[in-house]
Amino acid sequence: MVSSTSVISLRTDPDIVDELDQLSELEGRTKADEIRLVLETGLRERKRKVALEKYRNREVTLSRAAKMAGVTIWEMADTVNEANIAYNLDVAAVIKTAFEA
Repeated sequence: MVSSTSVISLRTDPDIVDELDQLSELEGRTKADEIRLVLETGLRERKRKVALEKYRNREVTLSRAAKMAGVTIWEMADTVNEANIAYNLDVAAVIKTAFEA
């Protein structure tokens, strides 16, 4: 199986580069591997944060927020609970989603 990757070029603060160098050395990874890991982790966290904010503002349902974040509806419900956000539930939609799984 051949994996495909894309190249990204960016400019950043030298302090961030130093931190990446230190972290990659500490973890025994290449800088490229460390950057990939940081990007993947940050992207997951950012998607969850955006979905949570849209749910808080009642722009999306819990189910839609979960899809946006790339998590299950139950994981999103936990995230909503941890953020102390009141549930905006459509009971019929929740039951339908529960039986689709």
